[in-house]
Amino acid sequence: MTFYGLSYFVYGLRQHFGLVGYQADNYVITLNLNIGAITIMIGVGLFLAKEWARVACLTVVTLLLTMHIFFLALNYLTGQDPTLQILNVILIILLFLISWSKLTRSSVKQLFR
Repeated sequence: MTFYGLSYFVYGLRQHFGLVGYQADNYVITLNLNIGAITIMIGVGLFLAKEWARVACLTVVTLLLTMHIFFLALNYLTGQDPTLQILNVILIILLFLISWSKLTRSSVKQLFR
């Protein structure tokens, strides 16, 4: 989760400094930086086996999946190239499935405090 958040954070910084080859809107930059910061904190909490991080991780991966499916639909409806969004949806589906299959097991829940 930490590395996933770090990728969002770095991409948000690249957008902020104009290193991505296009001009991103401020709300997109802010969204990427916030997602990055939040998921980095959740990743640290998971590493420290905190219960709040387990619950937050499950919540955030669900929200991220919903968000990326929405963005994929927007790209499709506006006629933009959906390739990057398809890859994002595939990656978040994998993260979603892994998180929900591992973090909801009773044996794993016992490890968090």
